[in-house]
Amino acid sequence: MLDFLRTQPYIRGMQANQIESRDLLEQCIDGSSLSAVLEMIEVICEEKAQHISENWQDEGLAKMWIRAAKRVSEATNSYPVIQLR
Repeated sequence: MLDFLRTQPYIRGMQANQIESRDLLEQCIDGSSLSAVLEMIEVICEEKAQHISENWQDEGLAKMWIRAAKRVSEATNSYPVIQLR
């Protein structure tokens, strides 16, 4: 399967672990919905921001994660929910 994927234009140059990560992400989307996965990513970004702020006192980096969370939230709200079941 990996050999086939590596021949695809959007996959060429990716490492095996990147392909596996992409496959896992696709399974998450297929198992729930794109909106649900985006919401999970939003929460992860927020949690990273809090962790960085509390443990590393790097407010600039924490703000970047908060902005990322907001952008993911905007994207989540911009697209219709597509259920694949």
